[in-house]
Amino acid sequence: MPPGGGNTVAVWMIEALKKVCHVSVFTFEPTDLEEINRFYGTSLKRSDLNLYHVNPLLRALLRLDPDTYSNQPACYLMRVAKFYKRKYDILMAGNQEMDFGHQGIQYIHYPYSIDKETNWAAIQYVAQKGVIRALLKGMYRPWMLLSGFSFERLRGNLTITNSKWTSSVIKKYYNIDASVVYPPVVGDFPDISWEEKENGFVCVGRIDPAKKIHQMIETLSEVRKSHPDIHFHIIGTASNSNLSETDDYYQNIVALAQENSSWVSIHHNLTRTELVNLLAQYRYGIHAREDEHFGLAVAEMVSAGCITFVPNDGGQVEIVADERLIYADKAQAIEKINHVLANPTEQAELHAHMLAQKQKFTCEQFCREIREIVRRF
Repeated sequence: MPPGGGNTVAVWMIEALKKVCHVSVFTFEPTDLEEINRFYGTSLKRSDLNLYHVNPLLRALLRLDPDTYSNQPACYLMRVAKFYKRKYDILMAGNQEMDFGHQGIQYIHYPYSIDKETNWAAIQYVAQKGVIRALLKGMYRPWMLLSGFSFERLRGNLTITNSKWTSSVIKKYYNIDASVVYPPVVGDFPDISWEEKENGFVCVGRIDPAKKIHQMIETLSEVRKSHPDIHFHIIGTASNSNLSETDDYYQNIVALAQENSSWVSIHHNLTRTELVNLLAQYRYGIHAREDEHFGLAVAEMVSAGCITFVPNDGGQVEIVADERLIYADKAQAIEKINHVLANPTEQAELHAHMLAQKQKFTCEQFCREIREIVRRF
C-alpha cells in the first residue's frame, strides 16, 4: 500500500484487534505484510489473519472503466461484505464510507461522496428521483448499483473519524454523529533535550502539489533573513499518482532543493526507525497543506517534540492546539516563526506543550479506543 494516514489507521485497526478477535482482511490488491510492518511499525503475521484479495483477472476487468470517480474497488468490496455479512460478528472499514448490508463500523477520513462533487450530486439526485432515473441521466454510476449501495445503511453504521473538524463535515453533509479516534503516531521517539536539538525545520509527507512544499521553502527563505542559521529537511516520498503535474512538481522540488542545497535537504523513503530518529533531532516543524483532515505528518512532528507551525484550518489545528503556531497566510507564518525563534522562553513553553500533546496520538491510545468501540458494538 502507498504511504498515507488512511493506511496507517487501517493497519493499526488490525493490529489492535488481532489478539482479541479472529480477524479476516479483505483487500482489492494483494497484501504485503512484510512491507506494511516495515513502513507502518506494525507486527502483523500471516498466522494472525485470514487474508483475501480480488482475483487479478477480476481486478483487470474492474479497471476497464477509466473513470477514477467510479470507485470500483470499494464498490466491489461492498458487494463482498454483503455476501459474507452473516459469517462475521462485526464488519469494519478503515478508509471511507461503506454499506455492509447491515450495521457495521466505518472509519471515515473524509466523506468520499462529497469530496467528489459528482458523487454528492448523485446521492442528492437518487434521494429525490430514484436510482433508475439517476442511471438514465448518468448521475449514478453502475458500479454503485452493482454494489447494492444504500445511503441509508451507510448512515446507520457506527462512524469513527480522525478529528473534530472532519466530524463537523460529516455531520453537515450526512447528519451522522461521528466519534473521534485520533490516528496513531508510530515510533519510539528518542528523548532529546531542547538544547541538544538542531536549530532546523522538518516537514513530512508525499511530495505533491497539495502539500505546498514550495511554499514552505519560500517561507523559510524569508525567515533566514533574520535567522540565517536555520536549515530545512524535507522527509518524503514521491506521490503514487501517475498524473504528469504531480511528477513535474516532484522534479521541481528536487531541483529547488538542489538550488538551495546549503540549507535544504530531501530525505527519500525512510524506514520508520530512520524517520523517527531524524525528526527527533530538530527543533521545529512546518506544514502548509490547507484543509488537512487530520494531518498525521503534523502529529509525527509534534510527537518528536518539534514546535510545529500549521495553517489555520483542518484537524491539524487540534494537533498543535496553540494560537502561536497557527497561521492564516505566508506573511503571518513568517511573522509567527520569527517571533518564536527570537524568544527562548516561548520555545521552552511550546516544546513542553508539544510533549504533552503527543500523548493523544500514541499507538497504545489508538488501540485501546478501537478495542473499546468493538467491545461495546
